[in-house]
Amino acid sequence: MTPRQSPEGRCPVIRVAGGHLQAIGLRVLGPRCDRATQVIRFFPSVTLFEALLVKSFQRPAAQHDDARVSEAFERAQRYRHAGAHGLFAPGLLDIRLIARLAAASPLPLNVMVQESTAPLKALADHGVARVSHGPRPYLLAMQALEAAARAASSS
Repeated sequence: MTPRQSPEGRCPVIRVAGGHLQAIGLRVLGPRCDRATQVIRFFPSVTLFEALLVKSFQRPAAQHDDARVSEAFERAQRYRHAGAHGLFAPGLLDIRLIARLAAASPLPLNVMVQESTAPLKALADHGVARVSHGPRPYLLAMQALEAAARAASSS
């Protein structure tokens, strides 16, 4: 088994799921798919979840509009035919645009939770299939660790 190529000719984003490895994520971008191949070799029973990464929503939210949603929808159709399992739109915050993309997409929609993201229930009610927390939990943990270290060193 080898990773499929995306319609643009690059290896798609791959998330590892299944078995005991459900919490592990693997992101593969660019023409080389060595990391995905290694995961398949070392964990042959793992099911790979391939998701289309929509980078156009990683721009400032003021630039998000119906045209970007339409563009993401058209790419999702091509990726679905290429074998992708999901659509990942980190940075998309407008619940109206989220709902429109979730309703139109042939793939389940994944968004990244940020401070200004709608509550999880609202996201689910508007068609979001999964959420990612990105680096936020790690950053919060590092802030807490730094605060504890500073408090310990000052006492």
